[in-house]
Amino acid sequence: MKRLISLILCVFFICITGFCFTSCSETQPKPPVTDFSGEICVNTNDTQINGSFSNNRQGVMTFIVASPDNISGMKYEYKDEVLTVSFEGITTETVLGNLPSDNFINLLNDCMFNLNNEENTNLSSFDEQSAVYNVKSSENTYSVYTQTDTGIITKIENDAMKAEFFNQKKFKEN
Repeated sequence: MKRLISLILCVFFICITGFCFTSCSETQPKPPVTDFSGEICVNTNDTQINGSFSNNRQGVMTFIVASPDNISGMKYEYKDEVLTVSFEGITTETVLGNLPSDNFINLLNDCMFNLNNEENTNLSSFDEQSAVYNVKSSENTYSVYTQTDTGIITKIENDAMKAEFFNQKKFKEN
């Protein structure tokens, strides 16, 4: 009887040890960070737009265009469900629903909003350097690429847009 109990305990500890080693060897990636600022390059509708981008926990998203030159300085700010567009002293406000569904500002906001909802986001694949998440909204599907160890977003893609992020800085947590 003692041998049977010893054998059962031995098998139990071997199984537990093996499980710990196999589950610990593949670390899950950090969740995507949506609270950051950095540079952005957006390719949409055969147009490339470069600028600075920020998105924070309070729901404020800002995009300031650096190029092309003819719209350099244009500022998009989404806050409290209102999009404010400022350019050369002229400011206008609208809601995102008034923009075409494939407008890059609309797409960026839609992706960031749904990326914060675990029900709409699932991990597609990952390795030591990057992770890919599939993000679904009511109208769109996105592929979001992040750095595995930090969760910092490096690229967002869907059928209408490709956005790449550079020099990102996470906002400090309060």
